[in-house]
Amino acid sequence: MRPLLRLLTTALVAVLVGGVAAPTAVVPAAQALGTATETVAYGPHPRQTIQATWTESGPPRPAVVMLHGGHWTTGQRSDWDGYLAGLRDAGYQTFTPHYRLNTQAVWPAQRDDVAAALAYIRANTARYRTDPGRIFLMGVSAGGHLALTQGLAGDDRHVRGIIAVSAPANPWRAYVDGRRALAGPAARKLRANARALAGCAPVQNAVGDGCWGPQWRDAIAKVHASPNDPPTLLIQTTGDFVSYRHATETAAALRGQGVTVLTDLYRSRAHAGPLFDIPRVEPSIEGFLDRLSRPGGRPAASRTILFSYTDGRLSGRRIA
Repeated sequence: MRPLLRLLTTALVAVLVGGVAAPTAVVPAAQALGTATETVAYGPHPRQTIQATWTESGPPRPAVVMLHGGHWTTGQRSDWDGYLAGLRDAGYQTFTPHYRLNTQAVWPAQRDDVAAALAYIRANTARYRTDPGRIFLMGVSAGGHLALTQGLAGDDRHVRGIIAVSAPANPWRAYVDGRRALAGPAARKLRANARALAGCAPVQNAVGDGCWGPQWRDAIAKVHASPNDPPTLLIQTTGDFVSYRHATETAAALRGQGVTVLTDLYRSRAHAGPLFDIPRVEPSIEGFLDRLSRPGGRPAASRTILFSYTDGRLSGRRIA
């Protein structure tokens, strides 16, 4: 699902709009073959912008809100332009928010930004020809963490499903793993940025929670699991510097609440973008989206599958 020709250019103009009202002075950045693209502001901070790309004709379509990664400290929505072009070819409207980085604000500002971006989309579904009942949250790496925490902790009854790829779903685990003797540079970088995200060290003491309760615990996706959470797809590799336990622990919490969760683990060291080069990853995401986008569509039963290469062929074995 990687088209050879990108039909749209990246939006160049961000226009401030008040609250979540419809934009009043937005300049479309690109229009081609009935598709429009624009970038608008969903808040006053320069990073609080969202790029919307939508098909202007036909009935309302399902939508994917893609959250970029980058250790919560870097990254751009343009990282996923090619992939999202493929999703639009498959019939989805796409939205790519920026959010405040950990150098600009501490947690939960990043989740608050995702919530505000979703509120903007919901307030403008008619403009973007989007079905409000078929909005999916998808994120990669740090963006996967934000997709999970917003999808599980927020009042997101209208989020149809969550997709998290290579997600550090538990920043506290990332902090602990990054101080191990065998931790590599990427794991140590993740630890440092998890601390920057919280704005403090994860200290618990007899006097009180200190920074633990309001910051670190709240940033852990699994603690927000509840029976009303949407179906979730988790994709992780076993050799990633983001431990696969981020996925398996989150999956266990969701299953414990009766939520459908599909977990795909791959014997690989790939993280984020390179993980999409594994042949089964994109079809798994497409199947999840397609199944839940159909009228009355239901996800497959919860399961965890471990995939590995044998004699050059990818095969899977159910482990939960």
